[in-house]
Order: sequence, then C-alpha cells, then structure tokens
Amino acid sequence: MAELSYEKKMIAMEAIGVIKREIGSSYPYCAGSVTINCVGYDKSTLLYIVNWFLERQSSIVVNYERKQVQITGYMREY
Repeated sequence: MAELSYEKKMIAMEAIGVIKREIGSSYPYCAGSVTINCVGYDKSTLLYIVNWFLERQSSIVVNYERKQVQITGYMREY
C-alpha cells in the first residue's frame, strides 16, 4: 500500500481514534460497531483506516449500494 501524505495520515489517525472510542465504549459487555460513510474520505485514507482495523482482527462489512463500511469488534487498548 502506498504511503499517505502527512495531512491524509493525520485525518486517518483522527478518524481511527474516534472509531476506537466508539467501539471501545461497549467493551467488555459486547462488541461495538461503527459505520463509516465512504463519501467523506478519499480512497487511500479509507483503505488506511480499514487496514488498521483489519490488522487488529476487527470484522469489516462493506455495503457498496450505500457506500458505507461497518467495523465491528472488541476494541481494547492496544
């Protein structure tokens, strides 16, 4: 995967932080879930975010019709 520019990486890391907080708010009782609307992100930034969560074994569901990505899992502190 190509390296992101500094600005895009900061946008991705900010989004990852928000998603982690939302998913982690339900831990340890149940797996959290967040839906991202893909329209707000360019492809490289969205791929960076999705790959970050895939590396942590989160479940990823892509809805092509609605242009959304749903991330589900247990987000503990890493």
